[in-house]
Amino acid sequence: MTLADKLKRDAIALASSKHFGEPLTYTFAAGGTRTVKAVVQRLGKVELEDGELVGEAAIVFVPNDSTDGVTSIADGDQITLAFKEGGATQVGRIMRVDAQDPGSWMLEVQP
Repeated sequence: MTLADKLKRDAIALASSKHFGEPLTYTFAAGGTRTVKAVVQRLGKVELEDGELVGEAAIVFVPNDSTDGVTSIADGDQITLAFKEGGATQVGRIMRVDAQDPGSWMLEVQP
């Protein structure tokens, strides 16, 4: 097993963990949805350097996998999640890909 294979396996295991992962709905801009288990870091209200509040935000770690996650991110893809712990779910826009490796995507998401 190569290092890339190990990284991918480990990232999938973390994101699929019932302790850390939570089911989210990933909606593809091209059509279709998929339920993925992802790790969510809720950031709360995000403030810009000039003090302007831009609203809720989250960092979402989605497995880079054709079965348990997604293998590409397109403009217009969306993720449905609760931006507050225990709150109602909202459709979030993927604002940017913060990082990507063979195991996972790190996505900034805002409602």
